[in-house]
Formats: sequence, structure tokens, C-alpha cells
Amino acid sequence: MSSRVFRTRQKWRELVERQRSSGLSVPAFCARYGIAAPSLYAWRRRLAAAPAFVEAKVAGVVGTQASGVIEVRLRGGRRLLVRREGFDRELLVEVVAALESFPHPEEAGS
Repeated sequence: MSSRVFRTRQKWRELVERQRSSGLSVPAFCARYGIAAPSLYAWRRRLAAAPAFVEAKVAGVVGTQASGVIEVRLRGGRRLLVRREGFDRELLVEVVAALESFPHPEEAGS
């Protein structure tokens, strides 16, 4: 995710939050601030669909440091192994978001 895309996403996240806390309807908020209501609705959906990140806890540092690999545990028990050397943070965020957007077989039945 480029810094421009991140800033755009952050701008819309802040606008969505401001609208929610304003007590105004989406059309009223958008009219007041000169925002296209369909854009706010679209970003609200997009941001709601994005995976939420949770607090990370370091567990078992011994094996992790020795192997030079970071293990990311996803919902449903899925795991993602990432090399520490030369890993791309933005790419990792995109990959996790993509993987978390797919239903896990155990969740599909519920």
C-alpha cells in the first residue's frame, strides 16, 4: 500500500468516524462538508470489510530468532510464515487482508 493510498484510506476512515459521531445523517453530513454521499457510503462499506488487526504477542522467541521467520496466525487457525530479512510491510498488510477476506472452511458452515 503506497503512502498516498494509506493517506487516502486514513482520510476516509476519519471522515466516516466524524460522520458517525456527528449525529448527522450521511446526506446531511455530506451536504455540510461538500462530500459526495455515494463516496462516503462506498468508503464506509470498504472500511467495514477490511480486516481488523488485533494485538500481537510474542510467544516462543527462541525458535523465531533462530529461524529468522515470523509466524502470523490468522483467524481459523491459518498461519503465515514471513522471513524477517527483507520483508515488505505493505505487502504483508495486503496479503493478510486478502487472506482474511476469504472464509475459512470451518466458518463457512456457520
